[in-house]
Amino acid sequence: MSNNTSIQALLNAVSNAVRPFSALENASKNLKIEIQQTQEGIAALDEQLAQVSRFRQSSRDLAATRQQLQAAKADTAALALAFKNSANPTRQQAAALDEARKSVSALQIQSGALRLSLQQQRQALLAADIAPRNLARAQQQLKQSAAQANLKMVAQQQTLQQTTDRQDKLNQTRERYRKGQALAGQIRSGSSMVLDVAKSGVQRAASLLRPGYAFAEASSQLQSTLGLENNAPQLQALQAQARSLSHSGSFSAIEVVQQQLALAQAGSSADEIFGTNAGGAD
Repeated sequence: MSNNTSIQALLNAVSNAVRPFSALENASKNLKIEIQQTQEGIAALDEQLAQVSRFRQSSRDLAATRQQLQAAKADTAALALAFKNSANPTRQQAAALDEARKSVSALQIQSGALRLSLQQQRQALLAADIAPRNLARAQQQLKQSAAQANLKMVAQQQTLQQTTDRQDKLNQTRERYRKGQALAGQIRSGSSMVLDVAKSGVQRAASLLRPGYAFAEASSQLQSTLGLENNAPQLQALQAQARSLSHSGSFSAIEVVQQQLALAQAGSSADEIFGTNAGGAD
């Protein structure tokens, strides 16, 4: 297999590895939008729950105020009757009657304000499709909806984190082969001198490694990433492919395994990885 063909095969494999990058970026963007929408939905549900709570409290306040008003009117009527029937009403009686009338007036104003507020709150609830006559049920449904929305947001955030992690892996893959892509562009331009220098550089780098150990370690990482057993046929086929491609002299077996590992980390299956490099092994 020629050097051009070998480099092109590697580039094709890297292209397949980083192809999901744009899709992951779009997925991340969409997830952020969905999370924002979910948060807005939760805020709206919380506001509706607050409306229900305020309406129920206002209803209790109005009921209590009306009771106080009725009691104050009764007290005022009794004081007025006593004042009227007294031949010589005292200043204390007059003051008590005046204070009672002021209390009735204040309670009437408070009752009117609460009644107006309650009417406005009732209209707001109806506008939100909440039945004021069945607030307990409405409040329970709102709480359930809010809980479900919070669970949805947690799931969305977890998915976003997983997407971000995968983006990071793809970024690492793209950076790992950036120099190789640049080298391949030079080779395709017909510069044999660049090819010789590149081959020499690869050989010097490889000589600094312990090939046997490095190959075994990379194969172990590949096996773990793919979730395969030690004696899995797919793993054996990938290892055999790496050794076969290394016979061309353009790439070492460890470099091929590293490329296979990059594809696995990018989400490719064992069969997809083997198929990507199958053309280069022929």
